Amino acid sequence: AGRQLVVRRSLAGGSPLGTEEHLGASALPAAGTSHLVAGNGGGGSGSKKPAVPNASHFTVFRRSNISHNASQQLPFDGAVDPEVGKVFSLYYSTWSTHKATPVEALSDSYKAAAKGSGQAVSKCGLRLTSQTNYPSDNRKANLRMAANAVCALLEMKFEELPSCGATSAQVCELKLFAPLPPVGSDKYQEPYIAAAMALAAYSRICALSKDAHLCKIYSSNSAICAGLSPSGSGQATLKGIGSKGLLDLKMDDAYSLRLENVYLAQEDQDEYYKTNFYNSLHDVLAWEHAPPKVKFCDDMSCLVGAFLSPR
Repeated sequence: AGRQLVVRRSLAGGSPLGTEEHLGASALPAAGTSHLVAGNGGGGSGSKKPAVPNASHFTVFRRSNISHNASQQLPFDGAVDPEVGKVFSLYYSTWSTHKATPVEALSDSYKAAAKGSGQAVSKCGLRLTSQTNYPSDNRKANLRMAANAVCALLEMKFEELPSCGATSAQVCELKLFAPLPPVGSDKYQEPYIAAAMALAAYSRICALSKDAHLCKIYSSNSAICAGLSPSGSGQATLKGIGSKGLLDLKMDDAYSLRLENVYLAQEDQDEYYKTNFYNSLHDVLAWEHAPPKVKFCDDMSCLVGAFLSPR
């Protein structure tokens, strides 16, 4: 039988507040309400009680297949060393069993491959592929946009795609490991993984022609939640979630994982300021530990500047 994790909405607690950050703009003030925290599933003495009368509880159930030999699910650990080609994306996968999943450009997968009939190729000759043989339509779209984003970054930096030994009938192919969201949630989660895919791919491509230390991603306790939407300027811009409710859920997930930083698309700024999460930042009773900081980026060059340099 699978284990069950219960997460409930509560107003208990009271630790130092986190802050909201805008890259290139000042933060706005806030007032408080509720959020998700890990709680006890029962109603006994160990369960959390709302600190404010009539405060509602929101319960989310998650089941995961765990070996019968395992006594409990392994806790999420976002404290990781800088690494080439690897970053956290804020989405749930059955592979990670957590609400944040590592996205990785595999180190030994860069190679020449046949162009293939009907297969899209980016303008710089890069093709990104999935670890699964049966990618969804949304995954295929993400791979195409991520490859184009890498090409745009290389062009902006006056760099070229490193050689893979491809002939005129071939392209350079790089495989990404990005576990699929659960069946049924593809359209709600997959569109907001693309930015992390592009960053992981760019980091790996960077390390093929430069000192690897210059291309490592500093992703410790940080995650990206944004898609891609190509712009007319050639630089891939970030696509936002566009939903106050979904942003609240994503930020609650980040809080429960004790993440320190969450990167959102610039176009999500207005909806973020409407969330319960944002409006609770100044309520000292709302938090059991410091909430994550939120940072906004317009495009991939912003994410590269944020993640490919020490914080």
